Amino acid sequence: MTVYADDVQLRFSGNTNNQDDLKQRAEHTFQHLSNWYRDNGLKLNETKTQYIFIGSHQAIKNTLYLTLSINNKAIQKETKVKNLGVWFDEHMRFDTHVAKMCSKMNGNLIYLNKMKEYLDESARQLTVHALVLFHVKYSKLIWGKCSGTLKQEVKKSVKIAKDNIENT
Repeated sequence: MTVYADDVQLRFSGNTNNQDDLKQRAEHTFQHLSNWYRDNGLKLNETKTQYIFIGSHQAIKNTLYLTLSINNKAIQKETKVKNLGVWFDEHMRFDTHVAKMCSKMNGNLIYLNKMKEYLDESARQLTVHALVLFHVKYSKLIWGKCSGTLKQEVKKSVKIAKDNIENT
């Protein structure tokens, strides 16, 4: 279990060929957590609770009909979830994360380009690093898993950002 402020994340591992065990362990833990919340004057918001299965194509295929619930309320199954600013998908390819990051970087670059004449070189460098290149550095470890097309998109965005710094 990992806790970030008011966000709790649970991780279970298991064999998708034994879904009854996986479901029983997860729902037992959910019930225990729900009881703890209630006993401590807190409320578990089932409507915001999500789960994702991460694994091979075959493992994910085995979980198509597996559903989980808390207090007899179904939990939303997702194919991708955001965790501390990084998008995870069920096959750990990170294509969603990289696509969203490139979109955000390019949007920031368009905005910064419009403001270029109002910023001196030092302010432009600082702004590009803070609003654009930060995204690349923050999630640098995931590049090996995304598609070649998206890697090229990231490289293109980084080049544009660096050009934005260098050009007056």
